[in-house]
Amino acid sequence: MLPPDHADVLPPVSGGRPLRVVITLTGRGGQEALRLARQAGWHASLWPGLTFEPTGEGGDRALLRLGDMDWLLLTSPQGTRSFQSRLERLGLGPEHLAGVQVAAVGEGTALGLSQWGRRADFVPSRADAQALAAELPALPGQVALHVTGEASSDVLERGLQERGVVYRRLNLYRTRPISYSPQAIHDLRAADWILLASGVAAQGVAQQVGTGLRVVAMGEQTAQAARQAGFTEVRVAAQPTLTALLAALPAIG
Repeated sequence: MLPPDHADVLPPVSGGRPLRVVITLTGRGGQEALRLARQAGWHASLWPGLTFEPTGEGGDRALLRLGDMDWLLLTSPQGTRSFQSRLERLGLGPEHLAGVQVAAVGEGTALGLSQWGRRADFVPSRADAQALAAELPALPGQVALHVTGEASSDVLERGLQERGVVYRRLNLYRTRPISYSPQAIHDLRAADWILLASGVAAQGVAQQVGTGLRVVAMGEQTAQAARQAGFTEVRVAAQPTLTALLAALPAIG
């Protein structure tokens, strides 16, 4: 995790004081958001809102028999990392995906897959499960294995089943909210906007800091989770991408 920026003087934004934002995204996305926010002159802190843990040893049989699947569906960078890690523990690498078509949702997911040594065969026009369900070039009767986490929704499952695609799901990780430090809580309470990309992160902020904060959600699913957690001022980025999440801030700050 990169250290948060607590500098007192930053370039003003739109003629006023610097916009104070807290980024709760994890991994490469959080670090990139922090870099871009600081570059824009905002007072930005990075406090990832969740952590990941493996679900256990279950699922090895499904991974060993990937050749029985027509499609492998990866819908998050964490899903990609968990999938790669589990295969490596089984002594397998990218060559194990020979004969299986792979779909990756979003640039981060596709990039992680490519860096591992296997390019995605398909990437939907939008980085969300609804777009993948509608656009995946799978035929009725084909089998798709969705490698994901325990908390992911059933949007993809329902969308594919409506098209006659046989959906299989393998949960390789679970998410847990971070226990925030006193400094993180201070930064969250002082922020003009909190950037969220996960319902788990929204719940963690609500429980530890309260709901009297303004939040910007990367997608509608995260926005709904934030509202359910008790946040009343919730805005949604125009698209579920990092660029759109950051672009939303000047217009609403």
